[in-house]
Amino acid sequence: GLGGGVLMVGLMSLVFPPAAIIPVHGVVQLGSNVSRSLLFIKHMDWRILGLVFIGSLIGAFVGASIYVGLSPDLIRLLLGLFIIFVTWMPKLQGRDLPNPAIIAVGAVACFISMFVGAAGPFIGAMLPTHRISKQALIGTIGGCMSILHSLKITAFGFFGFAFAPWIPFIVCAIAFGFLGALA
Repeated sequence: GLGGGVLMVGLMSLVFPPAAIIPVHGVVQLGSNVSRSLLFIKHMDWRILGLVFIGSLIGAFVGASIYVGLSPDLIRLLLGLFIIFVTWMPKLQGRDLPNPAIIAVGAVACFISMFVGAAGPFIGAMLPTHRISKQALIGTIGGCMSILHSLKITAFGFFGFAFAPWIPFIVCAIAFGFLGALA
């Protein structure tokens, strides 16, 4: 359930133009996370989802306004550094956070997601994994990431990204992502 988005953004960086990687990745990840959310909807923590949504509104529009001005080389560098960081970062223990901290996590996660695509590991690190079921963890992260990717796609569209040329890839990737969620 976690890590596939990081792998996909790395693979996409090998063949996609840098400016298209994160917006297209966002649509594909939205499809995967919505399917995961629907499969685990009865286990989701709705309080966390609401708070992450509030923070994500801020992160999406601030991040998109910066992203559209970045050079392709800087985008590639940020993606590479993020993949290295996620691969080698220490495992964080989730803990119960107060509401303002969850809002801040949502803002930071969505902001990060605007540049590197996959913030699932960051969102997962804030959840109190010691006291929630595997199903609640999967459903809540899927819901949070659905929020982040929805807002990210909206922000990129607002700033002029054209998604239409990428629809064939997006449809195929979402279909395979759904099959992976079922498995």
